[in-house]
Amino acid sequence: MAKKEKYVFKGTGLTTKERRWAKSRFDDYQDNYYIDNFSDNQLLEELVFFETLQKRYKETIEKISKSSVNSEDKEPITIPPKILDALKDNLNQILSLKKQLGLLNQEDVDESKAEKQKMKKFRKWCDENQLSREVKCPHCSKMILLKMRTEKYDVHGHSFFWDKYFLNKPAFKLFFENKITKLELAKIMLGEDTTIADYIDWILNKLEDNIKFQEFKKRCLNQK
Repeated sequence: MAKKEKYVFKGTGLTTKERRWAKSRFDDYQDNYYIDNFSDNQLLEELVFFETLQKRYKETIEKISKSSVNSEDKEPITIPPKILDALKDNLNQILSLKKQLGLLNQEDVDESKAEKQKMKKFRKWCDENQLSREVKCPHCSKMILLKMRTEKYDVHGHSFFWDKYFLNKPAFKLFFENKITKLELAKIMLGEDTTIADYIDWILNKLEDNIKFQEFKKRCLNQK
């Protein structure tokens, strides 16, 4: 399969100085969100373009305000309505593009889309951080962690799995001891923007017949 070419940011319509700022902004979005297909990158470039215009409008308003302060007129200069209208319309365009890209606050984004975005971002991080690998043992099917040494991989038991299930043991201990809620546990497991605890119910159901996990749960309950 041919390697997918990286999207090239152009910054058409911006000055050289603005283009540098916009490129930095574009890179920041790509570092913090999983945006990999061509059409989404095009939308992202449009978003950054309108954010740069917003910055330009605000700088214009700042210059007008400064000239008002330095003038001999007692009354401050009123910001031209056309600039304020452009600022407002531009902001609406920014919000619309952010919504299309799933970059607004979590309550404004479809939950399933947000979870898929987190998983894609996690896989991207794995691809870019090759010094460790998590794999399923071909013999016992448990998850193991491969840490690279100079001459070979060094195999360790994975600290964030119970058998083949993704599970943070210290966090579950706090949950069983009633020190955190189920939603708080879900946030620890899946990220602060998680709003439902379905994953915790799914894990508890999957490990309902796991003897060692049930013993762990019983010890935690007895320590409350």
